[in-house]
Amino acid sequence: MRKIGHLFNSVEELKRWITITQYSDLEWAALSVKAVFNDYNNEKHKEMLKLFLGIKAPEVAKPLLYLYALPKLAAETKNWFIEYPYFAIEGLVPVVLDEDKKISELAVEILQSLFARGYGEIILQEKAKYSAEIQEKIKNEILENSTFTAEPFDDSTTPTWLSDAIKTVSKGKAISWVVPEELPPILIQKKKLSPSQVAAVLTELKEKVLEESSILLKSLKEHSETTSLDNFVWKLFELWISLGASSKDKWAFTALGKLGGDRIALKLTPMIKVWPGESQHQRAVLGLEILKTIGSDTALMQLNGIAQKVKFKGLKDMANTFMESIAKKKGLRKSELEDRVVPDCGLDEDGKREFNFGPRKFHFVFGPDMKPMIKDEDGKIKDDLPKPNSKDDSDLANTSVEEWKLMKKQIREIGKIHIHRMEQAMVTGRRWKVEEWEMLIAKHPLMTHIAKTLLWWVYFPDQNQSINVFRLTEEKDYADIHDNSLNLQGGAYIGIVHPLLLSQEEKKSWGQLFSDYEIISPFSQISRPVYVLSGEDKNKQEIPGFTNQKVKAEQLVFGLEKMGWSRGSAGDGGGIDEHSIQFLGDDVTAVIRYDGDDLSYGNIGGQDLDLEEAYFVKGLREPSFSVGKETKLTLEEINPVAFSETLHSLLQVSGFSYPASNENSLKEARETLLKNLQTQEKKEEVFDEVDYTEIYNGFSTAWKKFLSNDHQITRSKNHKSISKITKMYIRSSDKITSIQELKFFTKLEELTLNGPVTDSSLLSELKNLKKIELQNWNLKDLNVLSSCTNLEKVELVDIQGFETDFDCSGLLNESKATIHLNLSGTKFERFPISVTRFQNLTSLSLRDCKLSEVPESIGNLKRLINLYLDKNQLTTLPASLGTLEQLTQLHIDSNPFTTIPDAVLSLKNLKTLLARWNQISTLPNEIGNLTSLEDLNLHDNQLSSLPTTIQNLSSLTKIGLSKNKFSEFPEPILYLKNLKHLDVGENKIRQLPETIGNLSNLKSLDIKETWIESLPQSIQNLTQLETIYLPKAKFRDLPDFLANMESLKKIKFESEEYNQLTKWCEFEYSKYIKLLHGGKYPEARDKITNLFTTKGEDFLKLNQWEVKLKISESYYRKAEAFATVVYALATILKDEEIYSIASQMTGDQYIHPALPFNKACYFAVTGQKEPMLQSIRKSVKLGTKADEFTKEKDFASYLKDPDFLEAIRKN
Repeated sequence: MRKIGHLFNSVEELKRWITITQYSDLEWAALSVKAVFNDYNNEKHKEMLKLFLGIKAPEVAKPLLYLYALPKLAAETKNWFIEYPYFAIEGLVPVVLDEDKKISELAVEILQSLFARGYGEIILQEKAKYSAEIQEKIKNEILENSTFTAEPFDDSTTPTWLSDAIKTVSKGKAISWVVPEELPPILIQKKKLSPSQVAAVLTELKEKVLEESSILLKSLKEHSETTSLDNFVWKLFELWISLGASSKDKWAFTALGKLGGDRIALKLTPMIKVWPGESQHQRAVLGLEILKTIGSDTALMQLNGIAQKVKFKGLKDMANTFMESIAKKKGLRKSELEDRVVPDCGLDEDGKREFNFGPRKFHFVFGPDMKPMIKDEDGKIKDDLPKPNSKDDSDLANTSVEEWKLMKKQIREIGKIHIHRMEQAMVTGRRWKVEEWEMLIAKHPLMTHIAKTLLWWVYFPDQNQSINVFRLTEEKDYADIHDNSLNLQGGAYIGIVHPLLLSQEEKKSWGQLFSDYEIISPFSQISRPVYVLSGEDKNKQEIPGFTNQKVKAEQLVFGLEKMGWSRGSAGDGGGIDEHSIQFLGDDVTAVIRYDGDDLSYGNIGGQDLDLEEAYFVKGLREPSFSVGKETKLTLEEINPVAFSETLHSLLQVSGFSYPASNENSLKEARETLLKNLQTQEKKEEVFDEVDYTEIYNGFSTAWKKFLSNDHQITRSKNHKSISKITKMYIRSSDKITSIQELKFFTKLEELTLNGPVTDSSLLSELKNLKKIELQNWNLKDLNVLSSCTNLEKVELVDIQGFETDFDCSGLLNESKATIHLNLSGTKFERFPISVTRFQNLTSLSLRDCKLSEVPESIGNLKRLINLYLDKNQLTTLPASLGTLEQLTQLHIDSNPFTTIPDAVLSLKNLKTLLARWNQISTLPNEIGNLTSLEDLNLHDNQLSSLPTTIQNLSSLTKIGLSKNKFSEFPEPILYLKNLKHLDVGENKIRQLPETIGNLSNLKSLDIKETWIESLPQSIQNLTQLETIYLPKAKFRDLPDFLANMESLKKIKFESEEYNQLTKWCEFEYSKYIKLLHGGKYPEARDKITNLFTTKGEDFLKLNQWEVKLKISESYYRKAEAFATVVYALATILKDEEIYSIASQMTGDQYIHPALPFNKACYFAVTGQKEPMLQSIRKSVKLGTKADEFTKEKDFASYLKDPDFLEAIRKN
């Protein structure tokens, strides 16, 4: 089975294998269990694992290590070693020097655990059977390892600080899943914590949240051996993972941040990077918080590495947020913090470090490519420290080995993160002040090694604004091209040389010098390809060559991201359609857009992406999705480096080419670049002193839930959005009772609060607040609004207390805001008298309040503009109402009025009067006094005539008289020259007068459900008429002249013939389209052929009705929609007869661009080029009118035909 690579996937196969091999190849059996587990078939793996763990023999010990290495199986497999210690020791002792280093380390770990459980004598006996090398390793790492042989503290030896610290810990319940003796010991001065002391540490880790202070934990960090703390919390973390990583026990995870150090940061980071891909985004974010809490240079460097380069955008954004938060606390910009979080790895200022074994000493040196190496006392360079021997001081030697392992990992990470950062600094034009550069880079014990492999420039403002190029020498001197020393005194800025800055001769000279000194740059610098904008492209806004091209998705996405580009934000379905890169020094962003319909964060690979455009925009634009039109910069406006680097990236991932640059264009670009470098830095990273992550962490649970639900601000993202929110609606269901947090939303302009709050005085601090809506508050709590001086609009809804005698005369009395009070639906016993004291009101709603009268004091509301008294029991209104000179809108619908109240007739500035659903039978002559009236609606009353004074309403544009008692058309209306909307429907009117043609501004006419049988010819004079409503009138047919009225867009009409034809067509269409979409083309052909043979004329009749009714929405043109899909069948079958049927279904009268487009498809497949072009022109013309088919990509199948493209452009 092993030979053919067949892994078992069932317990039956496993049984057969074990029976046949008799324990001789249990390793293959273990690998099979591992494979089944990794395939997520949990039931199968459980049965197989149970069988495997039932074997009691030393041969199973090593194979079990393959399963012990899986975090989720570690706990189960560890139990076997504990249950059968003698078999475990016999099987694992020879494995401590296994070729597989990981298996060797796990064997040592298990033996160490058994040693701690008292099986040291058994291990000692077993090691005697094996080689000296194995015996030496077991002696050094297990039997005489001070970590495991250390004596535990007792009452007499426990330091006072430790005793005092433990006394601060509340006695907690024992943690059932953790055995203190099983964890690596915490060492302090060669002694270890006792089991009871370890239990206290576990209790404190469990009880304290991540950043909460603890005397015990702080003291342990100060006094304990760092490696022992790291080992302790890491094993605790692994145990938590192996037991399913329950959220209630995540304290075992956060323990890494409370007690862990650099080793933990380096081990945790790779896991954080992959967790989002395993649906563990929240765990990954908590991992970032742990790195932040560890807070060492190594931990923050790892956090910054994730912020710079990880494929999961949410995680990357959160890491950036944390870095910015840390920077703000230190008073730094993020880029300045990045410079400072470079560990020195224990090197002195000369870059030296000694590793002491006692009698032997070794020194750190750098090898090629910044590889950490060791120099022994004889001067020999080696890759690694030697193994400690019996003559060495075991404590010193073991400590040195651990520190060397850590240092190698640190230097490897420094290389990965900071070399990438230096390349991005060159690309984006990053600059340093000279003194900062010397301190943070040139003289840093590790960064200096990177700096020595690069070429730098320095700007001297006082030396004729000169730019000098130099390198950092091995002696930490600065040298120019001629190896002459360069003094940086007087220099303003230093940056990394981009090859565009160098002439061809300078590149050659510097290249030769680097070669002579055997200097190898960590990234392409001097020999980097450069690209210069060609003269013919200067005025273009898009980079040529990146439109209508195809690129493999993985090639573009992963290729660009390796070069510092950011993936666009995900759309609703997770799709992405762009990448971008910011050039900080130039304050521009480069963008490449593509059709990413099939591309998403979890689905990248195999797709062909259609490139749409590549361009630059002003500012540091955030990654986006499906952006609309952007203001693009011309390519001539772009810094030469930004253009060159953008093009370099795009060409790298696409394989396209760009015209080679000549010497003149390179010289011109170099001169432009020199001028740019001689200016002050154009764009600095924005320094915002506000730490929004800190602010978010201080919010209550209710606030956090609200921000998550309404504003997508969560524990792991979008904290900066706190400063950008302009609108907020807090509902009573949000359970927010305190609004102190509102002070952090400094851009807030609109606020709705549903329900009272305890600290409303804070509202006066919101200086940008312009609109506020308060719902279900108490009247006496509204006084705070008087302190909100910048309000422009106030909405008060369902306020309690207006029925009392509360004096609100001072409420908002100096405000210039519009103030709307809405008490609709409140069932008052009498009119709420306090309302009339609220003298600054501009709008009042008292709908459906059971009011039978309105008091004279309503006249106090001199600012009132809108008054809504609908759905009450009013029969009259007070005279004082007529004194409200600013009142422009009055609604008195659904009351038992029999006429318009006299008070209303005095409102000279009234513009809208709605008195629908009343009992009004006559209008007083004084109605003509309302000369400002624009909208009068008297629907559903008892009117049979109008007074002649109606004609005085010269401002009236809309009148509603439907559902009254008119038997004749009310003649006074004909004198309303500005009337635009007339509704006389649902009256027994028999005809319209010819003089209706005098209403020259009329736009809509409603005569539905009247007795009118025909329209007068003068209707043709209504050149502004757009809509006419005729349902259920007595028309048999429509007059032909309506078709000639160009302004008329919509005719609402009901005809029995039209209705029948529409239903028939919809029914047949559904049957046909089912055949077409099902690929049953012969059956679809038979269907339409038979249908047209028997009902062909009905298609034309229906189309004629649809044209006559001026149906403008193509969806409702049923005959036309049917013809369109018949053209599709003609194209599929290349069938001339079907094409002919489609042509006869509508004739030439159609409006949908899809119809001529489908015709064009038919002409294309049948080789009829000229008719195809004519149909395309027609389609483009109709499409432009309907805002459809206006992009070239809609015609992708024709793009190879230049004549076709020209036809599109002309239209």
